[in-house]
Amino acid sequence: MSDITKAELIAAFPAGDAVAAWWTAADDFPVSALPNEFFYRTLKAAYKAQVTKNTGLSAGSQIAGYTAPNYGTPTFNVTSGMESVVVSISVQSRVALDDDVAVAPLV
Repeated sequence: MSDITKAELIAAFPAGDAVAAWWTAADDFPVSALPNEFFYRTLKAAYKAQVTKNTGLSAGSQIAGYTAPNYGTPTFNVTSGMESVVVSISVQSRVALDDDVAVAPLV
């Protein structure tokens, strides 16, 4: 199965980007997790952390930048015997129009 590489990800950032510099210094993706799985699991954990953080906070103080996973209809592959589902999960941020930089998570 193919996926993007760390180098391809870094190359997609604008020149001089601080996040690209962080990725350059970071370890490679875990051998057991392709980038797609790495980001899915990270975003799912971020959503769970958000739910915990928001517990007991008033509506105006809660963050809402990490969306709940959205599960599609399960399918069954008769050849492999595997049942699976497509899951969408994402981040929502307030972004400055002039430089594409996230300035705040949604509240």
